[in-house]
Amino acid sequence: MHTRLATFRVRPDAVAAFRAATGAHVTSTQSEPGVLRFELLQAASDPTQFVIWMEFADDVARSRHMETPHYQQWRAEIAAWLAAPVESTRF
Repeated sequence: MHTRLATFRVRPDAVAAFRAATGAHVTSTQSEPGVLRFELLQAASDPTQFVIWMEFADDVARSRHMETPHYQQWRAEIAAWLAAPVESTRF
């Protein structure tokens, strides 16, 4: 299994747009083969901080996900809304 947490710091003026775009991305991703869990979390203490909790059956499923058109479109869309580089940790 491949588990990863990706942390996003979003500009305050972009929180609603980020949440909407990322929510759609999460919904699309949840039906991909090999995706065991894919959830968006927003920090209660800081509404500009989000985490995506990802669990894939294996590294191949994660790689396939990153090649999907909806992933590529989402990454391009959110780039201008980020206040800091994405932090990603594999578990």
